[in-house]
Amino acid sequence: MNYTGKTKEEYKDTWGTPVGKDCVSLDTTMCRWLGERLVFLSLHTSGRAIGFSEKRWKEELYANGIALVRWAHHYDLSADKQTVLYKGAQGALRWVARNLGRLWD
Repeated sequence: MNYTGKTKEEYKDTWGTPVGKDCVSLDTTMCRWLGERLVFLSLHTSGRAIGFSEKRWKEELYANGIALVRWAHHYDLSADKQTVLYKGAQGALRWVARNLGRLWD
């Protein structure tokens, strides 16, 4: 038994799965996954969201993607730097929420 009250096999059957492993640090997993895709869109999109110039849309996709990727790699940084990256990631997630229906190519 471990600290969760599960046997090693029970733990492996839940937290050892791909989804379980992602959920151990969902904040970084989600930010890395989404951030990498926003950066990809910024570099390869052939469209833009209504209300944005092509340049501004690509810049915002890139900046918000990078903010998420940076948070995903925040370990081993000073507390002050982590705070800055955390606020940037939160802002990026708010940007994604506001633009959710526009995130396609």
